[in-house]
Parts: sequence; C-alpha cells; structure tokens
Amino acid sequence: DADCSLREAIDAANSSPGADHVVLPEGDFLINLDGVQDWRGIFTILDDLTISGAGADRTIIDGNLRGAVVRVLGAYIEIRDLTIRRGLGAIWATAGATVVERVILRDNESTSGGGIFASGTLTVTDSTIANNIAGEGGGLTVHLAQSVQIVNTTISSNRATSVGGGIFNWSAASANYRLVNSTVTGNIARGGSTGGVVGFEIVNSIVAGNDQPFNDLFGPAFDCGTVHSLGHNIDGDGSFGLSAE
Repeated sequence: DADCSLREAIDAANSSPGADHVVLPEGDFLINLDGVQDWRGIFTILDDLTISGAGADRTIIDGNLRGAVVRVLGAYIEIRDLTIRRGLGAIWATAGATVVERVILRDNESTSGGGIFASGTLTVTDSTIANNIAGEGGGLTVHLAQSVQIVNTTISSNRATSVGGGIFNWSAASANYRLVNSTVTGNIARGGSTGGVVGFEIVNSIVAGNDQPFNDLFGPAFDCGTVHSLGHNIDGDGSFGLSAE
C-alpha cells in the first residue's frame, strides 16, 4: 500500500515464498531503529527479491550507522538504481546470490568490507564503491565466495586500517574472482599491504593511484597484491606488472 515502509515490504517478501519486487521512489530514506544499533542487519533478505530505486542520485538509503543495511541469507537479490550510505557495511552477502547494478555504495564503515562483504555469489555492474572504511577490504571483502564479478565499476577513495584498501580477497586469485573494465584508484591500506586489489584476475582495467604507507615493512605493493593479469590493464606503480597488451 502507499504507506508501506521499506522494512514492511521486505518483511512481507520474506514471508511470501517466491520472487518479489520492491520499488522505491525518489527520496532519502533514513534508518532510525529508535537509536539502537543492530549488527545483524537492518534489512535481512531471506527470499528472492529485487529492490529498485529511481536512480542512484535520486533514491538514497541512509543507514544512519545503525547496522549493515542489507544482509543476504541464502536468497537471490538484485539491488538496482539507488545509493546506500552510512551503514555499518552497506551489503553483507553471507550466502545466496547478490546482483548490484547502477548502485552507489559510499560512506559506509565496517570491520570487513566497508561497501560489500561477500561470501556467496556476487556480481557488481555499472556501480561506484567509494569513501568506505573497514579493517580490511575498505571497498570490498571476499571471503570464500563461490564467484565474484566486478564489471564497469569504480572503486575509489576507500580506506582499510589493515590490508586491501580497495578490494581484499581471502583466497588466491582465480577465474572465480574477476575485475573487468573497471577502475580502482585512490584507495589506502593504512596498516598493511596493498592499497588497491588483492586476490583477483584483472582484465581491461585501471589499478592506479592507490597507497599503503608502510612500504618499508610490507614492500612497495601500492596498487596490486596477489593478482593475475589477463591483459589490457594499466598498473600505476608496476607493483604486480599488469600487462597493457
């Protein structure tokens, strides 16, 4: 109905088996939770769901630092055409499959994966992950995920207090984790190695202008940690020899 809140719509979708679609109009949606922080997730997704906004610059979900804004538990979810900001993590995809399209994730903070923490299946397309903060993986952390594909996406100005300012993957680089036609820049790992990307295959992408200040201890891997270049990349500092061919 016209007075249905986002929480009510998600609760209704969770209780109704089968795929559902929640359409958010233009506006700023500020999460309150009566001033209480909920580390389990503000919106927990238990069944297949699409959440669509009116555009990333027009529909804004503000987590108000009350919890991880979207938590996915074993469902298939698509998030499109909106912004998620100021969550304790924007998206925690701990199981299931998550698709993110034309979305901005900014100004979130978490212990791991300020923008996204992924341990299921994740596809991010035509999006921006920026100005997030985490202990590791300032923009994105991948933890034993089945598949992660980042396509036509900018990951910039994120900060990790330990490792992986832009993207951090706990596993070795493989075809299951791929960065395609994307830019990773301006990210910082303040307490450890690799300001840009750790543990991904990279193709047709720019990884440049990232930093980690403790290069005497961890070595000069400002832009890339353990990655595999598939070619046609630009590596700003040559830290892992990405091929431009």
